[in-house]
Amino acid sequence: MDDRHYVRTACFALVFALLPLSAVWAYTEAPKYTEKFVHNFCKAGYPGCADGVQPTSGLIMDANGSLYGSTPVSGKYNSGVVFRLTPNADHSKYTETVLYSFCKNGGDCLALPEGDLIMDVDGDLWGTAYTGGLTDHCRGGCGGVFKLTHNGTSWSLTTIYKFCQVIADGKCADGALPSTGLAYAGQASGTLWDKSSPLFGTTEKGGLGPGVVFKLTASGGTWTETVIHAFTASGGASPLTLDAAGNIYGTTSSGGKYGAGLMYMLAHGTWTQTVLKAFCALQECSDGAYPHGRLLVDASGNIFGTTTEGGDNCSQQDGCVGVAFERTAEGTYQKLHDFGSGSSDGSHPYAGLSWTALVIFSARRTRAAFTTGSDVSMTAVQHSCCRKMAMEPGLKLCFTSSRGEAWTGKIHSSDR
Repeated sequence: MDDRHYVRTACFALVFALLPLSAVWAYTEAPKYTEKFVHNFCKAGYPGCADGVQPTSGLIMDANGSLYGSTPVSGKYNSGVVFRLTPNADHSKYTETVLYSFCKNGGDCLALPEGDLIMDVDGDLWGTAYTGGLTDHCRGGCGGVFKLTHNGTSWSLTTIYKFCQVIADGKCADGALPSTGLAYAGQASGTLWDKSSPLFGTTEKGGLGPGVVFKLTASGGTWTETVIHAFTASGGASPLTLDAAGNIYGTTSSGGKYGAGLMYMLAHGTWTQTVLKAFCALQECSDGAYPHGRLLVDASGNIFGTTTEGGDNCSQQDGCVGVAFERTAEGTYQKLHDFGSGSSDGSHPYAGLSWTALVIFSARRTRAAFTTGSDVSMTAVQHSCCRKMAMEPGLKLCFTSSRGEAWTGKIHSSDR
């Protein structure tokens, strides 16, 4: 099992918002939210935790308001679970059901589900598992892509693809160790996957070494994996975002011209990479460093994101604590906010972004809220400890924290 799941900094979720106001980004207090717990994992305590431990991925919500997610740790077979939280009539209480416990059948089973799940038009769930599968070139297995099909009262797992099937120069040419979930056209707008368009994702290893961007296509029930980009000196690939034209956007948390990660685009069809920004171009990385999380691309081609480090606010204890940024369609890069500007706006946002009528989650060690206007908003959630789970615009938002009792993790809901 991957020990990194047990080495986590205790953290809290932070609610915040960035709203453009006459092209000036200012700081004001946000509307108040009331937090309530929806579910506490590992009710039976260690050892065991059949309902899962440490939820680190986001949730998706179905038409009935049920929430679906995964935990990469524990479960009946100690290899992670996919779960559902079903609300009562007034959404005041949620009941957890474990839909699937990984590695039920042993052998080369997939394990440790990581990355946000996606749901297709039939209500089936798809995702990535960090380990399990083929073991010749990865301790514990190189991971894979799975589908969970609803069969009346039960769910069954189908392995769509196992990584490290193609070996070149001793490396997994087709990728290994996926941890960021899957992406598809229309995902950013909340559209369910149509079951026919390609799926895209990234791996941490394989290709030329630091991982790949892959495409999965189906024909007659057979899935084909194609590497559309192999990273060279850059690694730590983030979740992907597709724009309306099918171009793919992402970041890496290492490598690049200055060694602090980069933002890139893969052109639809040719998949030619264009580096849009190399981070830490300015002295002491005041432009940001080490991006992590999903980018937001608007209809005009402007790109929004965050970095976990860099910026102008630095301390001996925390270092430089990150920025929110925009890259305009014309190619101009600008900071929107330096985190750590006050004791209440948070730090180190491991955040992915998405449009919403509500707010942004991010940062660790602190909790607070701020807004700067009323035109447009973005949402973001910490990746490693507190991630976006679900959003119901205008009503509520949910997120996870890996702190919880006995380091088991909790699911929270915030009502405005």
